[in-house]
Amino acid sequence: MQREVENLISKLLKIADDRSSGSLDLVFGVFGAFELVRNVLLKKEDILQILEKLSALEKKQSVFVSVFNVISEIKKRIEDTDNLFSYIDNTRLYYNDLSIQQANIFLNTGLVYRNILVHSNSRSVKYFLLALRNSGTDIRKIYQTVSLPGGEGAVQARFLEQKNFSLELIDDDEVVNMVSHIDIAFFGADLVLHDEFINKVKTATICKIFQAAGVPVFVLADRLKQVNDNDAENFKNKLLNITNKEG
Repeated sequence: MQREVENLISKLLKIADDRSSGSLDLVFGVFGAFELVRNVLLKKEDILQILEKLSALEKKQSVFVSVFNVISEIKKRIEDTDNLFSYIDNTRLYYNDLSIQQANIFLNTGLVYRNILVHSNSRSVKYFLLALRNSGTDIRKIYQTVSLPGGEGAVQARFLEQKNFSLELIDDDEVVNMVSHIDIAFFGADLVLHDEFINKVKTATICKIFQAAGVPVFVLADRLKQVNDNDAENFKNKLLNITNKEG
């Protein structure tokens, strides 16, 4: 096996075992892994090995709709590397533009909110906040929940602090006492259905607290978080099971 392919497979195995990253961070991790073979002529045995590891990753991260959708597209294209990397490049561009578009849409509402709550660890939220700040919005403070039981919020907090946001990490149960200091909340989503979304455990509780306090909540999602009606119930049940079990 070629060294570049071995390194790709090693990265895919690590992504398969990742339990702290959001689904889009996993997707971008897969894209980054494939960069290792962008200029490599893949042999038939290489492709078979990669497909095997992609299937294993898909199984381990099977609750994430976006991971499922991306791996499905990669499998279709893997024998045509020009097509494969065109898909990867276009999907990256889509997400880079999406954060800017979401920030512009929000700014066009005319709402001004400077103290923000975020929950769990979401690439959509992280890059939306960066786009919002780059647009000139004065974000004074971000309140980040620890997001138990997994503690993914601490991972997101480190990222945001590295980007020089003023941030306070709070326990999940502190939200009810902090709501008077918060202007708005932004959440990601693992699955978007017609009239509901699924995200980290306690998201629904936080939404009810904010609704009672009259504080708005926005959910940031995209087309990769959607599935057809036939698959919706299956993904919903898997996500609810893993959320109840692991958070």
